[in-house]
Amino acid sequence: MPFYERVIGVPSGESLFCASLVLAVMVVPYIATGTYGAFQSIPEEYREAGNALGVAKGYLIIKILAPLAYQNMISSITLAFARAAGETMAVLMLAGNTLTVPVSWFAKGEPLSALIALEIGTAEVGSHQYQALFAAGLVLLLFVSSINFTIYYLNERRSV
Repeated sequence: MPFYERVIGVPSGESLFCASLVLAVMVVPYIATGTYGAFQSIPEEYREAGNALGVAKGYLIIKILAPLAYQNMISSITLAFARAAGETMAVLMLAGNTLTVPVSWFAKGEPLSALIALEIGTAEVGSHQYQALFAAGLVLLLFVSSINFTIYYLNERRSV
C-alpha cells in the first residue's frame, strides 16, 4: 500500500483497486498450476506427432494442445475465481472496511464476504441484521453459483 499511496497520490492506500490487485496476484498460482496440470495431462503422443510433422511450436500449442486442455484450464480458472470470491481477510484489510457505496474504483468499500465476517459475531440471532447477513450470504452464493453454471454451460456447449 505505501507504493500505491506514492504512485496514485491518495492519503490512504486502502481501496477497492488495491484489494482487486492483491486478489489478482493471489489467484495467479491457482490458474498457473491448473493450466500446467492441464497441459501435462495430454498424452505425449500428441506432442510427438506434431513434432514429427514439423509443426511450429506455437501452432502446436494453440491449435492442438490448448483445445485438448481447454476444459481443465477453464476448471482451474473457475476454482481461482471461487477462491477470489470467497476471500475475506485480504479484502477486509485492503478494501478500507467502509460500509458505504463506493463512488469510484479508488474509493474505500466493503465486499460481501468481509461484511459477513465482521458483523456475524455481533448480530443477535433472529434480528433483522442477522437475517440481512444471511441474505448477503445468499446473494454471494447465487453470484458464485451463476458463474459456475455459466462456465459449465459453456463447457457443455463447446464439447458438443
